Amino acid sequence: MERKKGQVHEVSEKELREKLGGEKRTSTRHEAKLEIDIPLASWDQAKRALDMGFMISFAGNITFPKAQQIRDAALEVPLDRMFIETDCPYLAPIPYRGKRNEPAFVKETARKIGELRGLSTEEIGEQTFRNFYNFFKISEITEKQDPSR
Repeated sequence: MERKKGQVHEVSEKELREKLGGEKRTSTRHEAKLEIDIPLASWDQAKRALDMGFMISFAGNITFPKAQQIRDAALEVPLDRMFIETDCPYLAPIPYRGKRNEPAFVKETARKIGELRGLSTEEIGEQTFRNFYNFFKISEITEKQDPSR
């Protein structure tokens, strides 16, 4: 299928598995850029996705004890190519594991990535916030622009 700038393009799981080397579950979006969420991705797979123009998204499973390969990838993915997400209602991070995931828990994902990189939770949150606005080409709303203030 031909991809056009600004067009949303869903890539089949089989197609992406072939390109990235056999992951179990994937989802992608295309809007001038691409975003990929590959649970249990290795750095090698993440690098191939980055080379293809994808952004990499990390969820609460980065906090799980057996998720070392996700943590390894989070150390290598450039901060300006990274998102954090809740993956609601699944993959609640530790200390909420086993509960229904919710947006408020995304700070635990940011905290873990910050811990790995020697950065604060706030620094990770600010960078991934900027990444979101850049990815979707949204202007940040300042207090002066926000009519509700």
